[in-house]
Amino acid sequence: MSSDTRNTQKLMAEMLRKGATLLREPCPNCGGILFRYNGKEVCPSCSGITSIDELEEEVRAPPQPSKRAEIVSKVLDESLAHVAKEKDPAKRAKLLENAKLSAELLKLLKEI
Repeated sequence: MSSDTRNTQKLMAEMLRKGATLLREPCPNCGGILFRYNGKEVCPSCSGITSIDELEEEVRAPPQPSKRAEIVSKVLDESLAHVAKEKDPAKRAKLLENAKLSAELLKLLKEI
């Protein structure tokens, strides 16, 4: 048995001792065992977490910025770039409407 496997098994055991719940469904990334710990789903096999201390820090850390907000921001930037190049007033108006909707959506996502 490799040291990675032993470390993962030790982490799983420690998670269970600390109150983690073993989930029925497997990890969607690797098919490994999935746990819920303090409201966060964690796969000890592919999460990169190697110790209970790292897990505790991960659970306490503030949430990362939303990937959705990044995607909407990119769409907004692209729409505005096309507006500057568009000569047709009707197409320009449609692009500006899309940009406006993207900006409103971005604002909502940042409030979540």
